[in-house]
Amino acid sequence: MSKSQVLLIYLLISLLLLSVALFRQTFFHQSSWGPFAFVSCVVAAFLIVAYVVSQWTRRRFRWIVLGWLLAEGVVWLTVYYTCREQIYHPFTYALAGKLYRGGGSGVMHNNAIQADPNLAVYDKGLIYRLKSGVGQFSNLEFSTTYRVNSMGLRDDERSLQHPEVILLGDSYTMGWGVEQEQTFAQQLEQRIKVPVLNAGISSFGTARELMLLRRLNRRDCKAVYLQYCENDLGENRQYVTNDSLFYTQQQYENTVRANTINRWFFPFKLSFIVVQGALRRALAARAQASESGQTAVQAATTPVVTSATGAEIDQRSVHTQHFVDILSKIQQVFDGPIVVFELSPHGYFSDLTQQLPTQVAARALQNVRFIRTDTLLRADHYLMLDAHLNPSGHAIVADLLAKDYERLREVNTMASIKR
Repeated sequence: MSKSQVLLIYLLISLLLLSVALFRQTFFHQSSWGPFAFVSCVVAAFLIVAYVVSQWTRRRFRWIVLGWLLAEGVVWLTVYYTCREQIYHPFTYALAGKLYRGGGSGVMHNNAIQADPNLAVYDKGLIYRLKSGVGQFSNLEFSTTYRVNSMGLRDDERSLQHPEVILLGDSYTMGWGVEQEQTFAQQLEQRIKVPVLNAGISSFGTARELMLLRRLNRRDCKAVYLQYCENDLGENRQYVTNDSLFYTQQQYENTVRANTINRWFFPFKLSFIVVQGALRRALAARAQASESGQTAVQAATTPVVTSATGAEIDQRSVHTQHFVDILSKIQQVFDGPIVVFELSPHGYFSDLTQQLPTQVAARALQNVRFIRTDTLLRADHYLMLDAHLNPSGHAIVADLLAKDYERLREVNTMASIKR
């Protein structure tokens, strides 16, 4: 067997290893050794490629590997520096976006706090909650300290005992990407001078916020502020349809392992993400070309229909319908004022602003109000790469909620005087 044939076999082995890592990623999420096996598979594949290149170019194998890893290291350092310092540059911003999001799925360089075993634990009712104690949560743009109370909430024990205001929400309320004292929950407490409980947990939808509220001490609570996000829809739909959220501990552990791969640094990770992105773009382009061809054939053979069909009914009100279904159950748990506001990625707010007043009136729900944030928040109130609020964005929301609570106190005071 010639040297070229041997090198070709090595390349085929490398391609096989990469194919397993690219197209069978869920296989590595099934057991505790999965993340280690995945990393070994990727590293072995690229080491084989480096060996083949060294044989073809007649250069030393170790220098090729060292140069490759050094180049990746320089890119990582550049991306981290520009992201942490919030320095915008088109190339590094685009690259950081590819690394951080990974095309929306697959391997990426992104840590989800709810799937980090150092920061979160499984909870049978809520699927997960934050781990009590002090921890460090980091991503490309930030490194923040979390101080979590005994209920798994990013707040102190005092606020947990007798809160006068409870903030329910997801990662926006929790304070993803900012320090604890910078969250709008902490700033609100400083402004209104009463105990405020930050009950926001990353990725919670309205359904789990209802479940969490049932666990909290509500005896002294004067108002609940309920934060909605456009990505709550999936959880809310499942809960309204099934009256439960079915998610086993095994499913959660599989998610933790997938996140472990995402948050780990390992050799050739940058190269793998680049290959993954290029392959997905190629497959997407091929699929789009195929669909375009089919569409052209259908357009040529199908008569034009001008009237709308049932499948084309506007689905924008679905957010509000499911939300109000759960909101009515929240009112069974807490009969005081409920103030709803939305925090979503900039430019991606749902239909809640337009639909909620109508739906609340139609359901005859009392003591529910909606305040708008979309008119106040600009692009510079968000982290550069991430979709979450930066400290200035949290300050805007804190001011808005403080003014609203002061009005609420005035109304209660006037009602007491009249009585």
